[in-house]
Amino acid sequence: MRPTPVLVKSEIFRKYLEGYPETEISKLCNVSVAHVSSIVKEESKKDGYILVIREVVKMFKMNNLEIDDVIAGIRLRNKVK
Repeated sequence: MRPTPVLVKSEIFRKYLEGYPETEISKLCNVSVAHVSSIVKEESKKDGYILVIREVVKMFKMNNLEIDDVIAGIRLRNKVK
């Protein structure tokens, strides 16, 4: 099996962090679910907070917020303080 290009790996991992299910990521990126799972596992070993970040992003989405909205809110809050 040939190595996965870095751009594809990045896209897979970005979609994972955005809360997409692994099955959907595999369809969008035209790779197997096992390959998605392998990339996620490999990248998650590098940072113990990956699962926390993913859950936070999913909560943002449930509340119709984008990360940019949250960052802007934090900056505004800090200025007001």
